[in-house]
Amino acid sequence: MSTPTTALLQRLHPVASLSPERLEELRGFCFVERIPPGHDPFRMDDTRQKTVWLLGGRLSISFGDGHTQVFSPAEDGAIPTLPLKAPILRATAIDEVALLRIDSDLLDILLTWDQLTQDEALQSDPHHMVSADSLRFGALAALKPAQYRSLLAHLQRIECAAGTVLIREGDAGDYYYLLEQGAATITRQVGGTQQKLAEVGPGAAFGEEALVSDNPRNATVTLTRHSILHRLSKQDFSTLLKQPLLNEVDATTAQQAAQQGATWLDVRFPSEYQHNRLDGAFNIPLNEIRNAVDVLSRERRYLCYCDSGRRAAAAAFLLAQNGYQVSALRGGLQALSALPEPTQS
Repeated sequence: MSTPTTALLQRLHPVASLSPERLEELRGFCFVERIPPGHDPFRMDDTRQKTVWLLGGRLSISFGDGHTQVFSPAEDGAIPTLPLKAPILRATAIDEVALLRIDSDLLDILLTWDQLTQDEALQSDPHHMVSADSLRFGALAALKPAQYRSLLAHLQRIECAAGTVLIREGDAGDYYYLLEQGAATITRQVGGTQQKLAEVGPGAAFGEEALVSDNPRNATVTLTRHSILHRLSKQDFSTLLKQPLLNEVDATTAQQAAQQGATWLDVRFPSEYQHNRLDGAFNIPLNEIRNAVDVLSRERRYLCYCDSGRRAAAAAFLLAQNGYQVSALRGGLQALSALPEPTQS
């Protein structure tokens, strides 16, 4: 397997329509693979979730309607995708075959963003402003395509010098940030010392947790280089991003979901969880939720709770933007305790 060159990606239809910056980013999400003669390159793969190009060799594909077709690579010019959306019975490499596959959902998101944000009047480059990961898994994943331009219209562009403390731990949340150019370090006060949590660069997004939970900032973000950023006010963040993505449910609905198999997720500190928790709940504190991404099962539905509902809302938002089925208990344990006791029959 090898990473494709930008020149190769520029021959792939419709990938070639992406901006040069996005093509360079896309190189990190795909690779060229070689399949020996006689092998089926799709035997262990769901072709409906991938967009595939034939770069070399001949490939025989038998379709569900009974017909078989042999495909050969384009010798020059644009390279079309293989027609893999129809049901496939089997595929066989006649020669050694070279293929390139890209996740279809990722490609569609990038194509949509690039096409809907092409505007010479924009002050900044939307391709640098937002990374592929932010569009697919971050808070921006809540946006519908029609809202992309609305987001750009509400963003405020700012330039800041190296050393600027953009977000200070303990302060109230006011803005959500997208980093277009520059770099930043994220730190948190632990035991009287500043502990480095992460270093981020162009395309990074941060600041959403305090806006969702209405709690103080839980980390400090300091710019380490002269940077260009875009910020979204708390009100605009709530309208454009928080409301579409965050699913809050009342105590009665949450109880019914738990009875139907949903899993309680306690996002308080272990000391709180130890002395007062719901039956069947397990504990991941809010400040550890990011570490739980890709560990929790996406086959389950989760019900996040805390005492008041604030931390639960932030946790549910972070999980939802990473593709989990999750709701937050509105009002927290206080709301549950106010429910009437079930009537004995």
